[in-house]
Amino acid sequence: MQVLSGSRAAQEEINRQLTTVVTFKARIIREWTHTLKAELGNVLVGETTLADVRNVLHEANQASEAERRALRIDLLGAVSRSQYYYELFLIDPQGKVVLSTMRAHEGRSYAGEAFFESAGRVPAIGRPFYSADESDTVLFVAHPIVGGDRQPIGVLAGRARYDPLEQIFLDNTGTRERADTYLLDRAGVAIAGSNPARLGKRVAELSAALASAPTSGVTVFNYTNPSGVPITGAVERIADLNGVLLVEQVSLEVARTRAASLAVNLSVTLSSILVALFLALLTTHSIANPITDLVEISTEITYSAVGPPGGWLRPKNRPTAR
Repeated sequence: MQVLSGSRAAQEEINRQLTTVVTFKARIIREWTHTLKAELGNVLVGETTLADVRNVLHEANQASEAERRALRIDLLGAVSRSQYYYELFLIDPQGKVVLSTMRAHEGRSYAGEAFFESAGRVPAIGRPFYSADESDTVLFVAHPIVGGDRQPIGVLAGRARYDPLEQIFLDNTGTRERADTYLLDRAGVAIAGSNPARLGKRVAELSAALASAPTSGVTVFNYTNPSGVPITGAVERIADLNGVLLVEQVSLEVARTRAASLAVNLSVTLSSILVALFLALLTTHSIANPITDLVEISTEITYSAVGPPGGWLRPKNRPTAR
């Protein structure tokens, strides 16, 4: 019973740790995504910049090179001041890049991309993904641009730096042992995270659990990862990234926690036994002393009356002649 209790207590402790960590990381990620969208919107605050953006989008191929150069310089200035973006670009309603701070990217098409399609009316963020062309993890953010009649005429998009999100994934604050953090898609496939070997892999048990998980709050699961290792994981949905944040820990770490707990319990138990034994010996000694004294007194009385045991069989000591 003690072993079962210790195991349960260790599991509950791990559950509490993972719940706290995933809640904290989810809040930080939400603040980061809100900052990304707000900063992109701030680029359009200036009347001159907004007018230039509308002009380039409206006229597209008819915009003069001078107008395009002036707008590109404004956007390059915004990139240089930003801590979050290293490219800004304009996309027309058909999904074509009409102007970019990286001229080589002009002419690309993002038609059908989730971040572009979602940004028709409200700012949107795409899921991070690894780009072989860029040899880096890419994250796109998009902000709708409307004309004077309040109708959408295009999108201002930015390629955001992945580093802040990666640091959140790699941070192990709040856990006693190593824990891995991932962003999963709705099917349970890891699309970004702290362990590259896990990316692109799907956990069937976890996918089934996610399908029945609530849309808000933290849920804790026990499952087996693609390597066959028992895992405890805590998940929380991140709407801005259209995915699920997972913080997981190998159940072996639970066993370590349990072993440490059992070691402490064993130490306490042994100490208790030693203390009890000491008290027992002390009590025995306290009782034994008066009995010993009583025996000695009785013996002296007997000696004086009849002599030592067997004394009547032995010759008495005679005084030595002087």
